[in-house]
Amino acid sequence: MIFITFKNNGIQYHCAKINKMMKFKSIHIFFLGFFSFTTSLNAQWDYRVEIKPMGLDNLPSLHSYVFAQLEDQYLVIGGRKDGIHPRQPWAAFDEANKNTMAYVIDVKNKQVYFASLSSLQTDIYEQLSSTNMNFHQEGDTLYIIGGYGYSGTAQDHITYPYLTTINVKETIDAIVHQQDVSGFISQIKHDSLAVTGGHLAHHEGTFYLVGGHRFDGRYNPMGNNTYTQQYTHEVRTFTIDNSGTNPVINNYASIHNEDHLRRRDYNLVPQIFEDGEFGFLISSGVFQKDVDLPFLYPVQVRKDKIVAVTDFNQYLSNYHSASVGLYDKQNKRMHSLFFGGLSQYDLENEKLIKDDQVPFVKTISLLTQSENGTYEEFKLGTSMPKLMGGGAEFFINQEIDQIQHEIIDINSFTEDSTTIGYIFGGIESNSANPFTDNTPQETKANSVMYEVRLILDKQSSINYIQKVPGIKVFPNPVKTGKIHIETPFKEEIHRILLLDQTGKVLQDVNQPTKTKDFTYVTEISRDIPSQMLYLHMVSETGQTFKNKVIWMNE
Repeated sequence: MIFITFKNNGIQYHCAKINKMMKFKSIHIFFLGFFSFTTSLNAQWDYRVEIKPMGLDNLPSLHSYVFAQLEDQYLVIGGRKDGIHPRQPWAAFDEANKNTMAYVIDVKNKQVYFASLSSLQTDIYEQLSSTNMNFHQEGDTLYIIGGYGYSGTAQDHITYPYLTTINVKETIDAIVHQQDVSGFISQIKHDSLAVTGGHLAHHEGTFYLVGGHRFDGRYNPMGNNTYTQQYTHEVRTFTIDNSGTNPVINNYASIHNEDHLRRRDYNLVPQIFEDGEFGFLISSGVFQKDVDLPFLYPVQVRKDKIVAVTDFNQYLSNYHSASVGLYDKQNKRMHSLFFGGLSQYDLENEKLIKDDQVPFVKTISLLTQSENGTYEEFKLGTSMPKLMGGGAEFFINQEIDQIQHEIIDINSFTEDSTTIGYIFGGIESNSANPFTDNTPQETKANSVMYEVRLILDKQSSINYIQKVPGIKVFPNPVKTGKIHIETPFKEEIHRILLLDQTGKVLQDVNQPTKTKDFTYVTEISRDIPSQMLYLHMVSETGQTFKNKVIWMNE
């Protein structure tokens, strides 16, 4: 579910779109003239994307669900049947539009099977009818954690504190043959798993519950005291013993970081990093600590640490949408594709447009990590069929080769045209800003499944976003401690941060001293030892300007 919080005049809001200026209907757009765009093959991306509806009948209208797959069959559970939730607290996240069915979508035979979950144990039924659950399939087991929705037991909306495991094959067979599924589902309660809006991942026996938040109570747009909310600020790791009657959690630990892990409603894409290590990439998400806008830099989740990529901005995909990772072993390049959703930026007529209402977009973007670990971002020439994609999922075609069963091996393609998977569901909108324009009825849950093909085309059109000119820092290297900083755009700066190469904030200056128009001065603390630093200047509109500073503490 696109589930968003923002503050305005000190009041905290919860809604389905960012709108810092909600009382105005005009779109706040900046044309950033210092950006330049060129057709580029720096990504070594020789494909164009083709998206077409598959023509399956009787598909449910859903978004923000969980899924598992068995060959050509896809098990779909939970999520919402409506579009963006209404502003009225009594109508938002209502019971009538939660999904209480389990579906099996048979792509090969173009059949859809379904079964009600209402006969399940109450705690299981309530959780599996929620939205924004964290989930991961490992082998024949689907692991589901948390989720948000109305609980008849609690008589309120809650984030569910449960881990539920589902035997995928047995459950699919039972649904297809209209048999009881309860014997293939188990559940335990664990308060540390009361998380919604994050992601669950797995590698070498360890589960990673990444980001998210706990939200208990009733949504309201006026910040009234009807809910509590707490971001996890963590990557929580543990193992799960699923050999007995009920799953058991062991080896629980966490990585805590309030600067980089205050995130939810993002994309988590499996990655192979430049050193060959397998991990995951947190792509964008919300919300920045001091401004209610998306994060623009990604964060690497590695085996026992996180690495904030603070010297790179990812502009074109800011919310959870369908996404997939593809690895090019020959060139040691990791590609991540993002399909539609919502974004603070878009490219139009070779100009980067900034819209702080974070609208629905048709953009298909490509993020590429090169063999030396640097990132580039591209907009593909193909667009989504409609303003859609938020809360959708990508089903990988199980007939193509994968690495770590989650990353497509792009070097294994033997044909010029390859079906890499399918996009199902998500929120579809008739308006770029339906919530802030007070037209949430213009949105709905999509009921179409799209086939996604990569077609070999070395002349494919992709637009490369070159880096914004960095802020000017002088002197650099810095020896005296005092530095002068000039921004490339005319925006007021309200915060200056100094980060080390791991992304740790070493110094945080609010309301820095302004010496003249758009030039500021600050002093590096003598407590910081000599090193390469990343300097971030954050504007009042949430724009972040970055540069490297060589600090020589003499």
